[in-house]
Amino acid sequence: MASGATLNSRLRVLVARAFRAEKLYGSGNPPVSGSAGGRSERKLSIPQLAEMAGELRAKEWQKCYYQLRSSLNDLLSSGSAQVVLDGVLALRKQFRDTMDVATEFVERATPELQDAAGRHEFSLLLKLTMELIRQKAIAQSCRAISDELAAVLKASGVNLEQERRRVKEPLWLRGPLDGEQKSPEEAEEPAEDGAYAKGANVVQLRRHSAFGKGKR
Repeated sequence: MASGATLNSRLRVLVARAFRAEKLYGSGNPPVSGSAGGRSERKLSIPQLAEMAGELRAKEWQKCYYQLRSSLNDLLSSGSAQVVLDGVLALRKQFRDTMDVATEFVERATPELQDAAGRHEFSLLLKLTMELIRQKAIAQSCRAISDELAAVLKASGVNLEQERRRVKEPLWLRGPLDGEQKSPEEAEEPAEDGAYAKGANVVQLRRHSAFGKGKR
């Protein structure tokens, strides 16, 4: 059974870290130069397309952390320990369900992407690619936030039952980010002694402040 005060204190730390992540992902690059011009005049280079993809990923991560922060603030204002606990469990399930939907889309649409390339339908290829980038970012961010919530619950003495997943988690869901997008922790200071593993879940905030001393 979780202690209400302990759970609340850990959740408040998570709210602060979610706010930091939200701000970091919202401080991305300015719009691609020339994007304000007419369609006939717009010429995008490969680096500009890569920049657009990075901005698209960052936007989805920012939205997920905003949702986390807003939901936790609402729960913490309720004042009831049981309401907070039930709400956090429901919130984690919500992120898990969203992750499943996005994961299914990526797994289903990837063969379509390959077929479009084989048919030389490059406009469709670009459209599918951008949507796959967005859906993958949703899946990975929801997975990371779900793990954060699970860690808070477990550290507060909540026993999480083994979940039956309707979607088998692919390797890419826990893999590194596409491109050069950095985690909030990497963006603030260089990693030391290999603390940020290359194969770790995509975005890892500084966890020891919410779950006790030390790093996981």
